[in-house]
Amino acid sequence: MIFLFKYLSPGSTDRSKPQDGSYDTDAVDTNNLFFAAQTIQNACGTQAILSVILNNDTTSPSSTSGAGPSHDRIEIGPSLSEFKEFTTGFPSDLRGEALSNSQMIRETHNSFARSSPFADETQKDPASLSDEVFHFIGYTTHHNTLYELDGLQPFPISHGQCTPEQFPEKIIPVLQKRIERYPAGEVRFNLMAVCGDLRKKAALFGDDSMLEREKRKRKAWEWENTLRRHNFVGFTGEVLKGVVAKMTKEGKYDQWVKDAENSTRRKIQERAKRGQAEEQLQE
Repeated sequence: MIFLFKYLSPGSTDRSKPQDGSYDTDAVDTNNLFFAAQTIQNACGTQAILSVILNNDTTSPSSTSGAGPSHDRIEIGPSLSEFKEFTTGFPSDLRGEALSNSQMIRETHNSFARSSPFADETQKDPASLSDEVFHFIGYTTHHNTLYELDGLQPFPISHGQCTPEQFPEKIIPVLQKRIERYPAGEVRFNLMAVCGDLRKKAALFGDDSMLEREKRKRKAWEWENTLRRHNFVGFTGEVLKGVVAKMTKEGKYDQWVKDAENSTRRKIQERAKRGQAEEQLQE
């Protein structure tokens, strides 16, 4: 599973233990758990995916993998297999550096990045209360233990004994406990499952309706990613020039600018109030 949540600055600087669960300092060396520190910003989504699949792939021993007897292990291909083999035995910080320096992983990650010349998202401060920053982490079973894999933590976090078959049940209270840290009414969370290709499942069961639906979804994803990579600055500039010309011709330009300034000022004030409220809640 991959969990997305709003990042909150830790209330304590004590890194000897996590807020929930316990650090497993031996999981990497003793049980060959793949765990990498997050050494660059804005890569937590890619890192969460890799943390899950590299612990459930065909190169992982069946005795430790979280795939279980009723779930197929993941075929990760030669590139990721070579990367995993190369980083075997690395400490988490060097694994993180190797991950961030992998040209193949970097190019794949960047192919899904949003094209924006106006904002540098790498400059966001995860500890800032005024900026709403979100973070991805992975959960999987490994060596019959439920692990939380968060590259911002110093070690993998163990949440107790858990077989692959028990995972869907035992992950629920772990997530509920994390969500309870937030103010009542906070709903900005997302939970995703790493699963097999549903097109293959539909074909196996002869479900033509499901197969067609999954094909449409992938076409939509492809189109969405094409738009995400496109730079719309030129188009936006031409539209803006057209609007300015129209407003000037109709004598509404000054009022239009004034309304925009008031709207921006109001949004800044609301953002500042939210930051103050969150700071008070954490205190």
